[in-house]
Amino acid sequence: MSKTVCTSQCFQAIKHEGTPAGSIETINGIPTYVTGDSTSSKYLIIFTDIFGLSINNTLLVADHFAKEGYYVLAPDIIENDPADPTKIADAEYITNYFTKHSPVHVWSLINKWLDGLPSEVASSKSWFSTGYCFGSIFAVQFAGAEQTKFNIKATSICHPAKLPDSLIASLNKPLLISIGDIDAAWPLEDLFKLIESLKTQEKTYQLNLFRGLDHGYAVRGDLTVPFVKYGADKTVADQLAWFANFS
Repeated sequence: MSKTVCTSQCFQAIKHEGTPAGSIETINGIPTYVTGDSTSSKYLIIFTDIFGLSINNTLLVADHFAKEGYYVLAPDIIENDPADPTKIADAEYITNYFTKHSPVHVWSLINKWLDGLPSEVASSKSWFSTGYCFGSIFAVQFAGAEQTKFNIKATSICHPAKLPDSLIASLNKPLLISIGDIDAAWPLEDLFKLIESLKTQEKTYQLNLFRGLDHGYAVRGDLTVPFVKYGADKTVADQLAWFANFS
Protein backbone atom coordinates (compact mmCIF):
# COMPACT_ATOMS: atom_id res chain seq x y z
CA MET A 1 0.00 0.00 0.00
CA SER A 2 1.42 3.33 -0.95
CA LYS A 3 1.53 6.30 1.37
CA THR A 4 -1.07 8.04 -0.78
CA VAL A 5 -3.69 5.51 0.31
CA CYS A 6 -3.47 6.63 3.93
CA THR A 7 -3.80 10.30 4.75
CA SER A 8 -3.23 12.04 8.07
CA GLN A 9 -6.99 11.80 8.66
CA CYS A 10 -6.62 8.02 8.93
CA PHE A 11 -4.65 8.50 12.15
CA GLN A 12 -7.15 10.81 13.83
CA ALA A 13 -9.70 9.39 16.24
CA ILE A 14 -11.98 10.68 18.97
CA LYS A 15 -12.81 7.85 21.32
CA HIS A 16 -16.51 7.27 21.88
CA GLU A 17 -17.99 6.57 25.28
CA GLY A 18 -19.82 3.35 26.02
CA THR A 19 -19.38 -0.23 27.12
CA PRO A 20 -19.35 -2.86 24.36
CA ALA A 21 -21.94 -5.58 24.87
CA GLY A 22 -20.07 -8.31 23.03
CA SER A 23 -16.91 -10.25 23.76
CA ILE A 24 -13.57 -11.08 22.22
CA GLU A 25 -13.33 -14.68 21.07
CA THR A 26 -10.53 -16.44 19.22
CA ILE A 27 -11.85 -17.75 15.93
CA ASN A 28 -9.46 -19.67 13.71
CA GLY A 29 -6.53 -18.23 15.65
CA ILE A 30 -7.64 -14.60 15.25
CA PRO A 31 -9.16 -12.51 18.07
CA THR A 32 -12.65 -11.51 16.97
CA TYR A 33 -15.21 -9.19 18.49
CA VAL A 34 -18.51 -11.07 18.55
CA THR A 35 -21.89 -9.59 19.37
CA GLY A 36 -25.51 -10.58 18.79
CA ASP A 37 -27.44 -13.82 18.48
CA SER A 38 -25.63 -16.59 16.60
CA THR A 39 -28.97 -18.19 15.67
CA SER A 40 -29.79 -15.14 13.54
CA SER A 41 -30.20 -15.70 9.82
CA LYS A 42 -28.17 -12.54 9.15
CA TYR A 43 -24.40 -12.49 9.67
CA LEU A 44 -22.32 -9.32 9.32
CA ILE A 45 -18.53 -9.09 9.11
CA ILE A 46 -17.01 -5.75 10.05
CA PHE A 47 -13.55 -5.02 8.68
CA THR A 48 -12.04 -2.35 10.89
CA ASP A 49 -9.85 0.66 10.31
CA ILE A 50 -6.22 0.77 11.44
CA PHE A 51 -7.25 1.12 15.09
CA GLY A 52 -8.66 -2.40 14.97
CA LEU A 53 -10.34 -3.57 18.15
CA SER A 54 -8.26 -1.28 20.36
CA ILE A 55 -10.93 1.41 20.83
CA ASN A 56 -14.62 1.03 21.52
CA ASN A 57 -15.89 3.01 18.56
CA THR A 58 -16.30 0.23 16.00
CA LEU A 59 -17.38 -2.22 18.70
CA LEU A 60 -20.25 0.07 19.67
CA VAL A 61 -21.30 0.26 16.02
CA ALA A 62 -21.19 -3.53 15.89
CA ASP A 63 -23.51 -3.62 18.91
CA HIS A 64 -25.94 -1.35 17.07
CA PHE A 65 -26.15 -3.85 14.22
CA ALA A 66 -26.59 -6.67 16.74
CA LYS A 67 -29.58 -4.86 18.25
CA GLU A 68 -31.07 -4.82 14.75
CA GLY A 69 -30.91 -8.61 14.53
CA TYR A 70 -27.45 -9.25 13.05
CA TYR A 71 -24.84 -11.62 14.40
CA VAL A 72 -21.70 -9.55 14.05
CA LEU A 73 -18.08 -10.67 13.71
CA ALA A 74 -15.17 -8.24 13.65
CA PRO A 75 -11.81 -10.01 13.24
CA ASP A 76 -8.61 -8.31 14.38
CA ILE A 77 -7.18 -7.73 10.92
CA ILE A 78 -4.21 -5.71 12.23
CA GLU A 79 -2.95 -8.37 14.66
CA ASN A 80 -3.21 -6.28 17.84
CA ASP A 81 -1.03 -3.58 16.29
CA PRO A 82 -3.21 -0.46 16.17
CA ALA A 83 -1.80 2.61 14.48
CA ASP A 84 -0.14 5.16 16.71
CA PRO A 85 -1.96 8.50 16.29
CA THR A 86 1.07 10.39 17.60
CA LYS A 87 2.92 9.33 14.42
CA ILE A 88 0.54 11.26 12.19
CA ALA A 89 3.36 13.25 10.62
CA ASP A 90 5.98 10.49 10.56
CA ALA A 91 6.21 9.40 6.92
CA GLU A 92 8.66 6.59 7.71
CA TYR A 93 6.36 5.15 10.37
CA ILE A 94 3.37 5.27 8.02
CA THR A 95 5.32 3.56 5.25
CA ASN A 96 6.60 0.85 7.58
CA TYR A 97 3.16 0.32 9.09
CA PHE A 98 1.49 -0.29 5.75
CA THR A 99 4.37 -2.42 4.58
CA LYS A 100 3.85 -4.65 7.59
CA HIS A 101 0.07 -4.60 7.19
CA SER A 102 -0.08 -4.78 3.43
CA PRO A 103 -3.42 -5.65 1.80
CA VAL A 104 -1.94 -8.93 0.55
CA HIS A 105 -0.81 -9.91 4.05
CA VAL A 106 -4.06 -8.84 5.70
CA TRP A 107 -6.16 -10.68 3.13
CA SER A 108 -4.16 -13.86 3.79
CA LEU A 109 -5.13 -13.56 7.47
CA ILE A 110 -8.75 -12.95 6.58
CA ASN A 111 -8.78 -15.90 4.20
CA LYS A 112 -7.46 -18.14 6.96
CA TRP A 113 -10.20 -16.82 9.24
CA LEU A 114 -12.90 -17.29 6.60
CA ASP A 115 -11.72 -20.76 5.61
CA GLY A 116 -12.13 -21.95 9.17
CA LEU A 117 -15.76 -20.94 9.46
CA PRO A 118 -18.13 -23.90 9.05
CA SER A 119 -19.33 -24.41 5.48
CA GLU A 120 -22.89 -24.99 6.65
CA VAL A 121 -22.91 -21.58 8.38
CA ALA A 122 -21.32 -19.93 5.35
CA SER A 123 -23.97 -21.27 3.01
CA SER A 124 -27.09 -21.25 5.19
CA LYS A 125 -26.84 -17.71 6.57
CA SER A 126 -27.25 -14.43 4.71
CA TRP A 127 -23.87 -12.68 4.86
CA PHE A 128 -23.11 -8.98 4.70
CA SER A 129 -19.92 -6.99 5.13
CA THR A 130 -18.96 -3.46 5.96
CA GLY A 131 -15.56 -1.85 6.02
CA TYR A 132 -14.22 1.35 7.51
CA CYS A 133 -11.20 3.13 6.00
CA PHE A 134 -8.49 0.47 5.58
CA GLY A 135 -11.05 -2.28 6.16
CA SER A 136 -13.06 -1.18 3.12
CA ILE A 137 -10.55 -2.91 0.87
CA PHE A 138 -11.44 -6.25 2.43
CA ALA A 139 -15.19 -5.65 2.56
CA VAL A 140 -15.10 -5.21 -1.21
CA GLN A 141 -12.75 -8.14 -1.66
CA PHE A 142 -15.06 -10.35 0.40
CA ALA A 143 -17.89 -9.41 -1.97
CA GLY A 144 -15.83 -10.28 -5.02
CA ALA A 145 -16.23 -12.96 -7.63
CA GLU A 146 -13.67 -15.29 -6.04
CA GLN A 147 -15.71 -15.69 -2.86
CA THR A 148 -18.06 -18.62 -3.47
CA LYS A 149 -18.24 -20.29 -0.05
CA PHE A 150 -20.47 -17.64 1.51
CA ASN A 151 -24.04 -16.65 0.73
CA ILE A 152 -23.13 -12.96 0.39
CA LYS A 153 -25.96 -10.52 -0.19
CA ALA A 154 -24.45 -7.03 -0.11
CA THR A 155 -21.57 -4.93 1.20
CA SER A 156 -20.98 -1.38 2.37
CA ILE A 157 -17.94 0.82 2.88
CA CYS A 158 -17.44 4.04 4.81
CA HIS A 159 -14.76 6.65 4.07
CA PRO A 160 -12.75 3.96 2.28
CA ALA A 161 -9.07 3.64 1.57
CA LYS A 162 -8.15 3.73 -2.10
CA LEU A 163 -9.68 0.81 -3.95
CA PRO A 164 -7.63 -0.89 -6.68
CA ASP A 165 -9.32 -1.16 -10.07
CA SER A 166 -9.03 -4.94 -9.84
CA LEU A 167 -11.25 -4.98 -6.75
CA ILE A 168 -13.95 -2.98 -8.50
CA ALA A 169 -13.74 -5.27 -11.51
CA SER A 170 -14.22 -8.38 -9.35
CA LEU A 171 -17.06 -6.94 -7.27
CA ASN A 172 -20.28 -8.82 -7.91
CA LYS A 173 -22.47 -7.80 -4.96
CA PRO A 174 -24.34 -4.54 -4.31
CA LEU A 175 -22.08 -1.84 -2.88
CA LEU A 176 -23.05 1.11 -0.65
CA ILE A 177 -20.47 3.90 -0.33
CA SER A 178 -20.78 6.46 2.47
CA ILE A 179 -18.27 9.28 2.43
CA GLY A 180 -17.80 12.96 3.22
CA ASP A 181 -17.06 15.51 0.52
CA ILE A 182 -13.89 16.76 2.22
CA ASP A 183 -12.35 13.32 2.67
CA ALA A 184 -8.64 13.81 1.98
CA ALA A 185 -8.32 10.24 0.72
CA TRP A 186 -10.89 10.90 -1.98
CA PRO A 187 -10.70 14.23 -3.80
CA LEU A 188 -14.04 14.60 -5.56
CA GLU A 189 -12.40 14.08 -8.95
CA ASP A 190 -11.17 10.64 -7.82
CA LEU A 191 -14.51 9.81 -6.24
CA PHE A 192 -16.40 10.60 -9.41
CA LYS A 193 -13.95 8.45 -11.39
CA LEU A 194 -14.79 5.58 -9.05
CA ILE A 195 -18.49 6.14 -9.60
CA GLU A 196 -17.99 6.28 -13.36
CA SER A 197 -16.10 2.99 -13.18
CA LEU A 198 -18.91 1.36 -11.19
CA LYS A 199 -21.44 2.71 -13.65
CA THR A 200 -19.49 1.65 -16.74
CA GLN A 201 -19.07 -1.87 -15.36
CA GLU A 202 -22.78 -1.99 -14.50
CA LYS A 203 -22.22 -2.66 -10.82
CA THR A 204 -25.08 -2.19 -8.38
CA TYR A 205 -24.11 0.70 -6.14
CA GLN A 206 -25.30 3.70 -4.16
CA LEU A 207 -23.27 6.74 -3.13
CA ASN A 208 -24.12 8.70 0.02
CA LEU A 209 -22.11 11.92 0.02
CA PHE A 210 -22.15 14.09 3.14
CA ARG A 211 -21.41 17.79 2.91
CA GLY A 212 -18.57 18.92 5.16
CA LEU A 213 -17.69 15.55 6.70
CA ASP A 214 -14.15 14.25 6.53
CA HIS A 215 -12.41 10.90 6.71
CA GLY A 216 -13.41 8.76 9.67
CA TYR A 217 -16.68 10.50 10.53
CA ALA A 218 -18.69 7.24 10.75
CA VAL A 219 -16.64 5.64 13.53
CA ARG A 220 -14.08 8.19 14.73
CA GLY A 221 -15.85 11.53 14.45
CA ASP A 222 -16.66 14.06 17.17
CA LEU A 223 -20.21 13.11 18.07
CA THR A 224 -20.67 16.33 20.04
CA VAL A 225 -20.86 18.09 16.66
CA PRO A 226 -24.51 17.72 15.55
CA PHE A 227 -23.93 17.12 11.85
CA VAL A 228 -21.11 14.64 12.52
CA LYS A 229 -23.46 12.69 14.77
CA TYR A 230 -26.17 12.94 12.13
CA GLY A 231 -23.76 11.59 9.51
CA ALA A 232 -22.67 8.69 11.70
CA ASP A 233 -26.25 7.77 12.62
CA LYS A 234 -27.48 8.18 9.06
CA THR A 235 -24.70 5.97 7.76
CA VAL A 236 -25.74 3.09 10.02
CA ALA A 237 -29.40 3.61 9.11
CA ASP A 238 -28.51 3.56 5.42
CA GLN A 239 -26.43 0.41 5.84
CA LEU A 240 -29.34 -1.33 7.54
CA ALA A 241 -31.72 -0.25 4.78
CA TRP A 242 -29.22 -1.35 2.09
CA PHE A 243 -28.77 -4.77 3.64
CA ALA A 244 -32.52 -5.21 4.17
CA ASN A 245 -33.17 -4.46 0.52
CA PHE A 246 -30.93 -7.33 -0.58
CA SER A 247 -31.79 -9.81 2.17
